Amino acid sequence: MRRFEILWLYANNKFVPEIVNLVRQDPRTVRKVIKNYQAGDIEFVAKMEYNRPTSELDKHKTSLIEEFTFAKKKQ
Repeated sequence: MRRFEILWLYANNKFVPEIVNLVRQDPRTVRKVIKNYQAGDIEFVAKMEYNRPTSELDKHKTSLIEEFTFAKKKQ
């Protein structure tokens, strides 16, 4: 939704610094959304992305679950 808000403000003749203040996003993000839209990449605008940090433990998730499940069964 934030990306569409950026584009709506841009379509209503708001400049990037003003849009940045209104939507409280990084200026690079605002410029990227506008640039991608102008390039015809509406899929970029509509795509949902979430910042999901990863952990080094993620690659060991299965073995960790097995280890803790086994340890619990032994008790």
